[in-house]
Amino acid sequence: MAVVAFATVGLGASSAAAAESPATGVPSYPLVEPSSPVVEPVPTTLESAVLGDGVRLRRGPESGQDATGQLYLADGLVVTECHGRWAHVELSEGSAGGLPAGTQGWVFSRYALPWPVPEITVDMPPGC
Repeated sequence: MAVVAFATVGLGASSAAAAESPATGVPSYPLVEPSSPVVEPVPTTLESAVLGDGVRLRRGPESGQDATGQLYLADGLVVTECHGRWAHVELSEGSAGGLPAGTQGWVFSRYALPWPVPEITVDMPPGC
């Protein structure tokens, strides 16, 4: 007969139950997400460009937020802050999609490429 013990551990405004594993006797706690996301300010602005076509510029840092327009390859951006995997950006010039310079919004950070792109030298074998 297995014995399962439960305990409540206070974690800020929420609590999580621990269940002791019958096999090991080690308590296991469920993952608890923080109640409010952490916003990490970027120390300085970062010159960037869009890497992709039709990248949605959103009102907030979630895919469920309304899009205010679309950005296209090499549209100039300035990243002003990061929120998880989202970047708050300001257009440094008018976009190919018709958005004016100074328009602000959020893009998924993988679409904001540092600009200018650092030069990379790759030694290729002869004949390539």
